[in-house]
Amino acid sequence: MENLNTLIAVDARQVWDWAKPRIDTVQKECSRDWRTEDVYAALVFGKARLYACKDESPQDTVFVVQLITNEFTLKKSLFVWVCYAHNTLTIERHLQDLKDIAESLDCVSIQFRSPRPGWKRISGFQQVMADYEMSLEI
Repeated sequence: MENLNTLIAVDARQVWDWAKPRIDTVQKECSRDWRTEDVYAALVFGKARLYACKDESPQDTVFVVQLITNEFTLKKSLFVWVCYAHNTLTIERHLQDLKDIAESLDCVSIQFRSPRPGWKRISGFQQVMADYEMSLEI
């Protein structure tokens, strides 16, 4: 296992029994288009990475991240796809870990998408763009 401060990379196949219910929670509260199965497939096939805490119960904090590359500038970003934490203080406590992970992957930024406003309260994050959508379903 890779060790970066308090977050460690874990193999989803070995910890799925405790990670899945937390990812399910995020999916139900925040997702509009992905399923928990999509996360598992991405993790198993190396398209995403699962991180958990080493200094607290692993059930308390789960991050699923992806490395994304801007197709125009070729700059890389660490995309936080799933973040399960009890509160924004937990996220703030692991922000340096996320920065370390991003820097180790030569990323220039950390990005996320969320319908919840909690990320605005975390120092250093600002809203860059808002998503708008008009449903055509009747």
